[in-house]
Amino acid sequence: MKSVGLSIDIIQFTCDLKSTYSDISKVIRLKNQKQNDTKLVKLEFIKPNQRDEILSRGKIMVDSLTYVVEEYLAPARVLICSKCCGIGHFRKQCQQNDETCKVCGLSCVDLASHQCSQQLKCIHCGGNHSSNELKCPVVKEFRAQLTKRLLSIPSTDSHFRPQLSDFPVLNSAQYPTIVNNKNWYNRNNNDEQTLTKLNDIIVSISKLNDKIEDLSLKTDKCEESITQQNRMVKETEKQIFLVSNNMKEFNANIKQLEIIFKRHENCLNNVIYPILTDVIKFVVEHNQINGRPRDADLGYRLERLRNQLKNGLEGKNCL
Repeated sequence: MKSVGLSIDIIQFTCDLKSTYSDISKVIRLKNQKQNDTKLVKLEFIKPNQRDEILSRGKIMVDSLTYVVEEYLAPARVLICSKCCGIGHFRKQCQQNDETCKVCGLSCVDLASHQCSQQLKCIHCGGNHSSNELKCPVVKEFRAQLTKRLLSIPSTDSHFRPQLSDFPVLNSAQYPTIVNNKNWYNRNNNDEQTLTKLNDIIVSISKLNDKIEDLSLKTDKCEESITQQNRMVKETEKQIFLVSNNMKEFNANIKQLEIIFKRHENCLNNVIYPILTDVIKFVVEHNQINGRPRDADLGYRLERLRNQLKNGLEGKNCL
C-alpha cells in the first residue's frame, strides 16, 4: 500500500483493514534505511485469493479512502562466504581449507599472518574491488538468476518457503568454472547490462524515496510547529480578550465611582457647606455678651474651619 500517512494510527488502521478484508493476517509499516517510518505498508494474507483480487484491482479502500497497491517482492539475499569469498554458502558450510583475502584475492593458511598488498582484485571478475562487494557483476548475475528462480517457482501458499535443495552450495571447484567460462559470460553479458541498469534504477528510486521520506518528515515537523504556533496565537487572543473584558469592567467601576464622587461633592457643596456657614453665623451671633465676644478665638476657629472646607471642595490646599 502506498501513501499511507504517517499520522495514521497503524493499530486502528489494522483493525479497519481486518474488518473489511478477513484474510489479512499482518499489517506492517515499512521503514527506510534510517529506520524511520515510511508511507508504505505491507499486507500479509492467510490465503492468496483475496490478495490476488486486490492486486488485480490495483487499489484498496479503507475508511472511505482509496490507496494504490502493488505486489511486494523482497529482494533475494546473496550469501558470500567470509572464508573463501565464494557465493552461495556460509563459512560453516565452506569446503575450502585455505582462507581467501577479500582485498587482494590471494589464498593463505591464516589471514592473521597474511601480508596483503592492499591492491583490490576481485576473485570473481578480476575487477578493482573487494571480493565480497555486492556490486560485482558476477554477484549481480547470481542474484538476478536467484531472483528469477524464486519468482518462477509456483506456490499455492501466500508465504514462500525455500528449500535448501533448491540452492546448491557452490564449492571452490565449481566457481572458477563460472568465472573463467568466457562463452557463458558473453552470452549473459546483455542480460547483465540490463540487470545492472535495472539495479541502478532501483537504487536511485530507493534514494529518491529516502529523500522524499526525509522531506515528508520535515513537512510533518513544520506542520506540527505551525499548529503549535496557531495554538499559541489562539491562547494569546484569548488572554487579550480577557484583558479587554477586565478593562471594560474596570472602566465601568471608574464611572460608577465618578458618579458616587459627584453625588458626595454635590452633597458637600449644596448641603453641608451651607449648613456649616449658617451654624458658624449662629454661633458667632450668640457668642457675645453686651456686645463683647465670650470667646475671642471661637469665631476665628470656626471661620478657619469653613475656609478649609471651601478650599477642599475647590481642590485647593486645605491648610
